[in-house]
Amino acid sequence: MVRAVVEWSSGDVREIRVRHCSDRAIEAVAERCPNLQVLSIKSSMNVTDNVMRKVALGCPMLVELNISYCYEISCESIALIGRSCPNLKILKRNFMNWFVPSQHAGIVPNEYLSACPQDQDSEAAAIADTMPHLEHLELRFSKLSSRGLGLITGSCLRLEYLDLSGRANLSGCL
Repeated sequence: MVRAVVEWSSGDVREIRVRHCSDRAIEAVAERCPNLQVLSIKSSMNVTDNVMRKVALGCPMLVELNISYCYEISCESIALIGRSCPNLKILKRNFMNWFVPSQHAGIVPNEYLSACPQDQDSEAAAIADTMPHLEHLELRFSKLSSRGLGLITGSCLRLEYLDLSGRANLSGCL
């Protein structure tokens, strides 16, 4: 479906919001949509670092990126996106609610849940180092520590909205 839209639009599409998408579909976006401003691939378990590198290099006009529940995307891809997409203002990197497993039991495969990045301070460092112009950041149910939060708030000085709902590992940071 996504590839058909990209073909139909001759690559002129500016906003794509999908779920459960494949690497192959997002690769078509990266190759054919250089003016893409919004990419939301929430809950796309099969999107990997390989295709996110292509997105970073092929879609430099991104203003908003939602990679929530995409556990195959690492801090290296996040850093490359930050370096390659200087207009990025909104990043959504939300995770499953770890405190209420019944919300996803039987719906989300266990291997998907266990693939979640455990060291989210590395992602925080990537965000802090490469995305100083962020205005909106969502890290719901992240395992971010006080150190990671300090990196982000010390570098992303334009943040107007920071959502850390359901966060773990933050204590005494305010």
